[in-house]
Amino acid sequence: MRSVFFTVPVQRNLFYRECRDGLYSIPMFLVAYTIHIFPFLVLSTIIFSSATYWVTGLYPTAERFGLYTAVIFFLQLWGETLTVLFLGIFLDPNLANSTTALIQAAAVVIASGLLKNFTTLIRPLEWISWAFIHKYSGEILVANEFQDLEFSCESVVSACIHNGTVYLDLYYPGSPDHMKRNFAALSSYCVGTLIFAMVAFKIRGIRNLY
Repeated sequence: MRSVFFTVPVQRNLFYRECRDGLYSIPMFLVAYTIHIFPFLVLSTIIFSSATYWVTGLYPTAERFGLYTAVIFFLQLWGETLTVLFLGIFLDPNLANSTTALIQAAAVVIASGLLKNFTTLIRPLEWISWAFIHKYSGEILVANEFQDLEFSCESVVSACIHNGTVYLDLYYPGSPDHMKRNFAALSSYCVGTLIFAMVAFKIRGIRNLY
């Protein structure tokens, strides 16, 4: 998100000037930007995932690390695209960045289930959580970590969850079976946000910066 904050406003303003000369269209600009950031997103995702996954001691298998890395990649791509969307709405990059950060923070609290359990959410917030990408990414991350995980419980503990499958059944029912659906949702959010960004640029029009 920070890279968008520093690079896209300059590129956007250049696009406004050159678009007036008929050099390229809004879809071409946004698709070209998305394609060119892919290698950098992949590299940053691998570095971040390697640092967080193995250092924090998550389930030590290559397959689960790959799933974790894929989720982080989609979240980064969605965050960048969402910031671009708001840069198409707001001319001020600080306002666009703050709006994106606010939406991201609210989505994590409401929809991920990591900070606020779904069973304790009031019904309207539970419905709203289905509209956020973090609900689907949270399900993948939790299922990826807790599936087939065994817990050691002290004998003095009266109530203990003995394995990850029981935990998932209690708090994220069906999440291991929803992997394909959730990854499809992540992909759809990234593509859909890019389309909304095109619409936002189109509605706001080509601005005269002078």
